[in-house]
Amino acid sequence: MTKFDELQQLHQRLLDRVDEVAEKDAFVREVQDYVTRVRDEAVDVPAPRDRDQLRANLRFWASYLYDATGTYPNTTMRPAQPMAASPLESVAFAAPPAPVPTRTAPPPSSPATMPTVPPVMAQQAPSPAAPSPAAPPRAAGPGWRLWLIAVIVVLALGGMYLWVRLNPQTGPASAPNPGAAIVQPQPTNSGEPLVLTWRVVTAGPSPFSALTWVARIELNATGGNGEYIFWVNGQRLPDVSSNQFTVESQGCQPISQFIGVTSDGRSARQELRVYPPEPNACAN
Repeated sequence: MTKFDELQQLHQRLLDRVDEVAEKDAFVREVQDYVTRVRDEAVDVPAPRDRDQLRANLRFWASYLYDATGTYPNTTMRPAQPMAASPLESVAFAAPPAPVPTRTAPPPSSPATMPTVPPVMAQQAPSPAAPSPAAPPRAAGPGWRLWLIAVIVVLALGGMYLWVRLNPQTGPASAPNPGAAIVQPQPTNSGEPLVLTWRVVTAGPSPFSALTWVARIELNATGGNGEYIFWVNGQRLPDVSSNQFTVESQGCQPISQFIGVTSDGRSARQELRVYPPEPNACAN
């Protein structure tokens, strides 16, 4: 389990208990400990998407602590540690060994003690009586150029691997496979701003407790390209929810929610505060 998964599970357990708190002071201390832990342990969460989710969690619990204590806590996360070097990055590329020249025996027709006449001097002073023997053929081999090309290829592949590891979001994209999709937002309504709206579908007290009230909220939006993805407290609303969600409060207290929308490569968000549907009944 990664550090992000551990912090996210703790966030979800707090959310499951927020509406059933028996001792509010003890729960407030748990929330404060969670905020401090996320700020400190975010150093082990390098992925940008995971860090954005942790920031959304911190904003939600910071609003809760502000309502409970009147003080807004510090929500600045520690920067992530740099990623460890991969095994390929720590390999030292040794220079290729220099080719060893091959010595060949002199031709049988020439005496072993006779020195070989350089080609240039042979051209300047030819001897009609004893023509100089042909130069021995050079041994075939890969040569230093082939070694140099191999080293350049290995260095280029290593640099490309390192660059992709350090830039996972912007690395070179591979050719699309069948069934794959490349997200390329193309705004069609650039001049029309994206606006998030909401309305109360229905609300009222619980039939089992006069101090408990619930409300169903519906989210809507204008602008963008007409297709929207809605969010509540950093969590995306399922498509089957019809853009609706339910809030519940104990003791007739107002409840705060953070709502947002995504469309056409843009996004918008705001804080939504829902008050009891029957404040007079709550006052009694």
